[in-house]
Amino acid sequence: MRPGLIHIAASDTVSLTLGALERDMRAIGVIAGAYFLTPAFHSQVGKRTIVKHFGFSAAISAQYLDPENFEHDPTPDYVMRIGRTMTWKQAIERDDMTAIQRGTVERLRAAGLVDGVSVPLYGPNGRDSYSAFLFDRTLGPQDESLVRNMAQIARQHHHRICLLIERDYKTPVAISKRESEVLYWMARGKSNADIAEIMGVKAATVDTFVRRIYGKFKVHDRVSAILEGMSRGLLKLG
Repeated sequence: MRPGLIHIAASDTVSLTLGALERDMRAIGVIAGAYFLTPAFHSQVGKRTIVKHFGFSAAISAQYLDPENFEHDPTPDYVMRIGRTMTWKQAIERDDMTAIQRGTVERLRAAGLVDGVSVPLYGPNGRDSYSAFLFDRTLGPQDESLVRNMAQIARQHHHRICLLIERDYKTPVAISKRESEVLYWMARGKSNADIAEIMGVKAATVDTFVRRIYGKFKVHDRVSAILEGMSRGLLKLG
């Protein structure tokens, strides 16, 4: 069994599977990457998409995930529509982008997001996702086998995630109304202090809710909790 398949077999949650994806990608030379967990039949850059990323600086991540950039990135939906792996340069070499999209592309290029590779991922019941990966060099024709292997690894992990989501929908974890509210604001990027102010409770109370959510989802960080909540149908972002 190949290492990637061992990692997948050992991953029993969406967040663990995404951790395995990162390990397998780094093993073939990827230095940064992102996986878009998107509700079925929604835009890959919509308000309800959650992005799990690794390797990018905090500054670049914040800039990309700013709704002014993220929701106008033309690449993810284009790659999904075309249906093939391609470089970011190939994805933006077209004439149908709007002025807003072109502005977004230029800002992202200026930030250093230039030489990546996009992989469309398709699953059952419209559960499709987009992924993007960055190497420490510009890839050329000689890297065709590497890119093909990278895409296959991404597809294997996406297939596993689809199976886990289907399973988790059938065996939901119960969270309280207040825990659900905390999870919603976590997904909106609010800190515990912010959430406490919004909900009109003490910060220590929010801390308790967050710990309970982590325990129920068997995770240890906010992004993983958000991913698990979304994959289990417990998180609805309007």
